[in-house]
Amino acid sequence: MSSFLLRLIVCSLVLIPFTGLLLIIKRIFHKKLSAGIQYALWSLFFVILAFPFFSANFTIRLQALPFHASLGPNASANTLFRSNTASRTISLSTEKIKDFAVSSSPSGSFSFEDLFLVVWVAGVFIMLIAAVRSWLLFRRLQASAMPVQNQQVLEIFHSCCRELSIKKKIPFYSTAFLKSPICAGIFQPKIYFPIRLISDGSKQDLRFMLLHELAHCSQRDHFYHLFFNLARIFYWFHPLVWFALREIRCDREIACDSVVLRLLTSEERKSYGNTLIQFAQNLSMFSFAAGIGSPVKQLKRRIINIAAFESTTNQKKLFGFLIYSFVFLVFVGCTPLLSISASEDNDMDYDSESNIDSESLDLSKEMKGYEGSFVLYDEQKDQWKIYQEEKAHQRISPASTYKIYDALFALESGIITPENSHIAWNGTSYPFEEWEQDQTLQTAMESSVNWYFQDLDAHIGRSKLQTYLKKIHYGNQSIGTDLSSYWLDGELKISPMEQVNLMIALYHNDFGFHEKNLYAVKQSLALSASGQTALYGKTGTIMEEGKNTSGWFVGYVEVSGHTYYFAANIQGKSHASGSQAAKITETVLAKLIPSLS
Repeated sequence: MSSFLLRLIVCSLVLIPFTGLLLIIKRIFHKKLSAGIQYALWSLFFVILAFPFFSANFTIRLQALPFHASLGPNASANTLFRSNTASRTISLSTEKIKDFAVSSSPSGSFSFEDLFLVVWVAGVFIMLIAAVRSWLLFRRLQASAMPVQNQQVLEIFHSCCRELSIKKKIPFYSTAFLKSPICAGIFQPKIYFPIRLISDGSKQDLRFMLLHELAHCSQRDHFYHLFFNLARIFYWFHPLVWFALREIRCDREIACDSVVLRLLTSEERKSYGNTLIQFAQNLSMFSFAAGIGSPVKQLKRRIINIAAFESTTNQKKLFGFLIYSFVFLVFVGCTPLLSISASEDNDMDYDSESNIDSESLDLSKEMKGYEGSFVLYDEQKDQWKIYQEEKAHQRISPASTYKIYDALFALESGIITPENSHIAWNGTSYPFEEWEQDQTLQTAMESSVNWYFQDLDAHIGRSKLQTYLKKIHYGNQSIGTDLSSYWLDGELKISPMEQVNLMIALYHNDFGFHEKNLYAVKQSLALSASGQTALYGKTGTIMEEGKNTSGWFVGYVEVSGHTYYFAANIQGKSHASGSQAAKITETVLAKLIPSLS
């Protein structure tokens, strides 16, 4: 499932209890909360609505991966993983790497996710058309509007501005296209009045209506109305959002009424109610304007509020602050759910107590021509060196680097064994000669033979694969609908930081797998060795439309008893292959580890 869709669904579900909480609080404490606080409580509602559209980096970082907590400079290595490299004679290099990749393509099946996205986009498009239509109508109104020239009316307008302590100049227009006044605009609010009210309205009615529209300006409702429209557009499918928006609109008008009522005497409040009854039933035709108008049911609530109005006391303000703080804490309590969904493309954080060096590492020369990141963990010093830290936390398709763990899952499931990992080629034609022959784990890993690992997955099964992914906390742990391509088509994702964390955990067998299986996987990753130095790793390449757009190289290097874990990812429009990532890594390792240079 795509990260955006997951975020949208999770946020839609979180809205239900959160909105219910707001409505319960408003009902129970209606008389103890000021109208302004009841309106302000909805601000957190809009924050939740916005979460699916936030960048993953905006969300709250989660804690370190559970298995990483046990790692440190004194962690003991699995003895089977410390092979005797002294007998090796080949030099430390990446020349043994064979880079084979085929273009990835999405599954041909039309899933529920695809259907939902199509319907959602169609709904958004329809709502956008309605919003554009409303905007075009408003443009016609703007074209017909003229600045108010009537001096008496202007005096009332400026007097109202002073009463509300509004110092910023607010344009004041009259038009024949309106039946009731509105406040419209985003960054620069403007007030539009019907011409008939300018010419025929009483001074008292004009004052009341101007105070109300100016109250909208002081509350910045002209700006917040942008969020109203965005919520209507992007959450058109959510009935609770539509219900909440009606409630918010009513609370907005009651809050404006209360601002005005604080300036009036008890007799004037009765007159204000009469003015409201007379003009407020004329609703604005514009979806992005705030006005005095309200539907009949909401008008009743506003009249009741006027009749029962009491000035806000200090005790009421304190109580309102406490209630808002409580709701805010509930909102903060919801953020782990929102963060998990919003950060599907962003990994969990590394151990905050580790020594992180992400500023001094400059690999721009080595990475020239590519976007990407590099992560190195020095186990002896418990030190991380990171190039492009933000990208190091970004989850992307693992490509063939996932085969490290796929092989381990197959070994643990008994599909293959270290002694017998042979699978016969079925005669299917492939783009590489190395794929058109019988395979063992060693040859399949060296030539990155897709059909070999697809066969393993078919025997392991979806349920068991999902269990293994969850056990080792592999990236977003998403398999999707197609077992033949989930590690290539962007369904399964992992970050460079997570790649290194997993390699550390794998090295130390923190997952409790059979040691002989771990040894078999490690041997399949062996690339080169010389003396007391050995390099283990796996490349991966994403090919799109015949061009290599993402290359991985992950693994570890043992140097005189010290172990360094690394993950490199490069991205580009072309030539961003796993073999190229390996060449860059070879250069970087020689640069960062003195004994290799």
